[in-house]
Amino acid sequence: MPNSVDQDREALIDALFPEGIPSLWCPPISHYTADGTLDEKRIQAHLAHLAAHVGGLLAAGSTGDGWELDDPRYRQVVRAALAAAAKHSYRVLIGVLRAQDTEVHRLINEWTDRLAANEAGDRLLETLSDQHIAAFTICGPVGAKLEPAFVENVLVKLLQTGVPLSIYQLPQVTGYNIGTTTLNRLAARFPNFLLFKDTSGEDAVALSSSPMPGVCMVRGAEGDYLRWLGLAGGPYQGFLLSSANCFARQLFELIEAARDRRLEVAKTLSNQVSVVMRDLFEVVKGLSHGNAFANANKLGDHYMAFGPRGLSASPPRFSTGEALPAEILEAGRAVLLRHELMPERGYLED
Repeated sequence: MPNSVDQDREALIDALFPEGIPSLWCPPISHYTADGTLDEKRIQAHLAHLAAHVGGLLAAGSTGDGWELDDPRYRQVVRAALAAAAKHSYRVLIGVLRAQDTEVHRLINEWTDRLAANEAGDRLLETLSDQHIAAFTICGPVGAKLEPAFVENVLVKLLQTGVPLSIYQLPQVTGYNIGTTTLNRLAARFPNFLLFKDTSGEDAVALSSSPMPGVCMVRGAEGDYLRWLGLAGGPYQGFLLSSANCFARQLFELIEAARDRRLEVAKTLSNQVSVVMRDLFEVVKGLSHGNAFANANKLGDHYMAFGPRGLSASPPRFSTGEALPAEILEAGRAVLLRHELMPERGYLED
């Protein structure tokens, strides 16, 4: 029988996700000009292109360079996502990815103060919903040697703010996995713990004997997608995938095929995206700038935007303004052609 925490969480989810929690989320890449400023026009074109297949955005996630953006560019990325949400009916998770919990608190307070003019309680919730904001996404503090009790205490203090939160399992950056027991305690205590994203690739929480009741779990690790989807018997309710930057249509069709029990179709799509993402990651693995998730998807999205003429188009760039090297663009083009995923015409050419 549901307890008060479960009921309060359900009420929050109903308020913040009036059409239900999306099955497919994207952490959008960030587009830059040659001087390292954000390319607003390019960002909006990309988000408009995704809207037919993606229901939610993680703004300023790790794929969007959220860990490295300075405050002005970070705010600009989030505002761009909110502008697209208003136009295309996205739900938005605002990424608040900082190494120190004091910085996470500062940014959450900045957003809530700005959005609700310092009003708390129901008014804040109403404002978040009106702005298409579903939650703020946080990680634990960064540090491989941090004690689990310390990490839990940091997360408790963040949840005590009362704002809706999504917790992101990202050991590639934090240096550790948050334990299943810890997460279960947090879920049992705090109804504002709404979502959990796991990019570890270990999936220990989802595969545990007591996954968090009432908390929506989405998978962020790439590959073998169908196996992990709840519609096909897996432990996750959906995906929050960097690959949705490039292959949103295929991932959406995979989910819909699983929903309709067309499992052979879903399996074919799952294998196709798994293999092409593996090959794109291989192409960018030697790059010294950015991170693999962002770089692989900047490469793939470049050809989704420009199609076969991508080699002659202005190249995608890192946050420094430096361009992806020509040899990387050539190798990425070969990958998409080999897997028959090169569009005949890019979305910027429509």
